[in-house]
Amino acid sequence: MGMSGHPDCIPKLLELAEDDSTPGYTRVKAIEALGRLRAAAAAPLMQEMMEAKQLWRWKYPDEERIAAAQSLMRIDAVMAMQKTHAQWLRSQGFDFGTHRSRSECFGDPAEALRGALKLSRNVIAVTTNLRENIRLSIPEMNLGGGIGAGDRHLAPGSLLTLKLTHGVRHIKAQAVVRGARPQAMAFEFVEMDLDERSRLRKLLLELGGLPLPAQASNRTRRRGRVAMMRN
Repeated sequence: MGMSGHPDCIPKLLELAEDDSTPGYTRVKAIEALGRLRAAAAAPLMQEMMEAKQLWRWKYPDEERIAAAQSLMRIDAVMAMQKTHAQWLRSQGFDFGTHRSRSECFGDPAEALRGALKLSRNVIAVTTNLRENIRLSIPEMNLGGGIGAGDRHLAPGSLLTLKLTHGVRHIKAQAVVRGARPQAMAFEFVEMDLDERSRLRKLLLELGGLPLPAQASNRTRRRGRVAMMRN
């Protein structure tokens, strides 16, 4: 809905974002969508999520607070700069120059892969829901998805339950295959516990860096990735 550009989606997205019974990952995506639509009506909710406390702790999970800060920057940057806890957000990889996290996906799956971070070390993922599970080596990834190389082809649309491993850390997520070639597979995360997403953010900050430079060779690879996803 957020990528549609239609303001008619805003009431439903607000309903999802305001409802405490909305699953965490769905709620984060609704918050992000409100930011993409620059929904002014959502500004009070974004402020509430960023600042509300219960006793001596924040009321909302960190991932929801980060998403709210990002969305408020898109809706009303001046207000967001007045309200944000800049030091904490920067520690989470938030870039005030671009209004987004360095590891964040704000947009369609093609944008997610164009902005994927080149990792300093490949992350290994294994599927756990297939009759014959596969192992993926992932050199590029962000919070929206990534690109991995496996030992066999999976058709676009395949739903995967992934277990990502780095050292002693494990991260579980559901993903859907957006495009595949014999040597590479593009995937998008579609479900993840917020604690798992927070661990993924920290992993990306540890292994990531800036997005791939806009060199001719990288543009060629990016065009190939986008085409792969559209096949």
